[in-house]
Amino acid sequence: MIHLLVDAYNLLHQMEKNCRNFPSQRKLPRNPSLEDRRRWMMDLLLEYRNLKEVELTLVFDGAEVASLLPNRTKFGNLIVLFSEETDSADALIARLCAESPGSYYVVSSDLDVQLAAKNHGCTSLRSEEFSQKVFQSLENQAALSSSDDFVEEEDLPLYPRVSTKKRGVARKKPKSERRRRQVLKNL
Repeated sequence: MIHLLVDAYNLLHQMEKNCRNFPSQRKLPRNPSLEDRRRWMMDLLLEYRNLKEVELTLVFDGAEVASLLPNRTKFGNLIVLFSEETDSADALIARLCAESPGSYYVVSSDLDVQLAAKNHGCTSLRSEEFSQKVFQSLENQAALSSSDDFVEEEDLPLYPRVSTKKRGVARKKPKSERRRRQVLKNL
């Protein structure tokens, strides 16, 4: 199972930008507090987690919540971590990657976090890509659940036509790009 380690405030800002492009998704209330924005994002990620069956760990900067919340909590099936007041979420993500090399897919647009993940054998995704993937998946799920037009299996051909004609120039992408595309495809 894929385990995503998310720089949460980084993703929150991207999701707020991208929610305008997906009209069927729940919108943020007017003038939301930080807690409302966090809860909105966690609700969407919980839906995504249940849809795609991935493990999600959200890492927030603890300096913004001081000591009001415990350092580790659960929100549904999501694991929510808050860094110490003196520490940042970026440092906590780097430490988690160092403790379990290669076991996480790190979601962050911060280049330092991406570099730390790469140095410890973890794959990194930009927050913009992951945010779009979340909204597209939820949008597709909403369209499927509201659609009553099903194609009967009887209407489909028994053996689909397969063409052996080659298309395009055969150029292989670099391994890092192929790996990143595979991760996006699996999410």
